[in-house]
Amino acid sequence: SFLDAVNNHIPTKTIKDTNSLPWVDKEVRHLIRKKYSALKRYRQNKCETRKQKLRGLSDAVKSLVKKKHREYLRKIETSFATNPKLFWTYHKAILHSRSKQTSDIVFNGITAKSSAEKAELLNSYFSSVFTTSSTDIGNCDGEASET
Repeated sequence: SFLDAVNNHIPTKTIKDTNSLPWVDKEVRHLIRKKYSALKRYRQNKCETRKQKLRGLSDAVKSLVKKKHREYLRKIETSFATNPKLFWTYHKAILHSRSKQTSDIVFNGITAKSSAEKAELLNSYFSSVFTTSSTDIGNCDGEASET
């Protein structure tokens, strides 16, 4: 009766794990946990049977993740007409993960590859573009002030 009252009168919220991939579901997480517990047992006692069990679970995790990923891609493909957002969020995530690398910068025939070199090259570029302003400020009539 207490649990019924809690369930009926206290709001609950399901928390989503935003860090995991969309095709990694409860089944995959369960198998991964089994693999890590087998790894822990193998590290305690390194016998051949535990090693084989660990290898079998590792292979099972890999194949299950591949299977779930293919199913997810099939789901995106079939729902493209009705839900294009699903496709474009996946597409955007894939493209942005590949375009994290910055390209080299070239100025006056000098190529910069590292971050420090790029900073120096940008500094020299901006210092060559901008000129130093004169400290002589004119009055309202446009003439230089006399001191």
